[in-house]
Amino acid sequence: MDKDTQKFLTDMFSGRAALYEFLSLIFKKPPQKDFIGISKNFIAPFNNLAESSGSDILKKGVELLIQYVEAENDNSFTEVIGELNNRYTALFLLGFSSVMPTASTIMTPGCVMRQEPWERTKRFYNLWGYKMPADFREPEDHISAQLRFMEKMSLHSVSLVAKDDNEGFVNSVEAQHNFLKENMVDWVTQFNFMLSRRSNASKCSFTLYEAGGFLAEGYIKEDIKLLNDILQ
Repeated sequence: MDKDTQKFLTDMFSGRAALYEFLSLIFKKPPQKDFIGISKNFIAPFNNLAESSGSDILKKGVELLIQYVEAENDNSFTEVIGELNNRYTALFLLGFSSVMPTASTIMTPGCVMRQEPWERTKRFYNLWGYKMPADFREPEDHISAQLRFMEKMSLHSVSLVAKDDNEGFVNSVEAQHNFLKENMVDWVTQFNFMLSRRSNASKCSFTLYEAGGFLAEGYIKEDIKLLNDILQ
């Protein structure tokens, strides 16, 4: 591929990696101090995509992300950490009505972990040599792990562009397209629906997780279209 195409694809897939990394961090665990302050950097790229695509899902996600960033600015660091920890616990960890952030518990009867979606996810990981982070103890089909896999696959595509490996690049794009369609889009849509129902965003300023749900659903749906266009 020519230099202009290489630069275009490098910029595109590097940008994708950054967005997937941010989404992964939202759901990885209750926030640590190094997370506070980075969300404002992602308002513009998500908003640009929402405007260009016309996605109402992304627009809602951006609206909630702006609301959260305003809450960050209006409260002390200690208050922000405390509120987000409380909300993470309430939404994902507390009681039978919490939203389990794994594909198996969302998409299989009985909300049982490590079912067929988990097995399918592991096969993708093994095929591409993806290893779970050492500090992450959740199942492989956790939303944070899957989003991180997409981040790493995006960066892998960048490395293939740099090597001018056209065949390898196409294979990596096909894998990402298939992973999103087969492993993520349906269950993340259901996850976001359940998260929205569980939360009470209208009465809370700390809407990071609600924003993450809408942004993840909307971005995955638009990314599937993008990857399909690239493959065509």
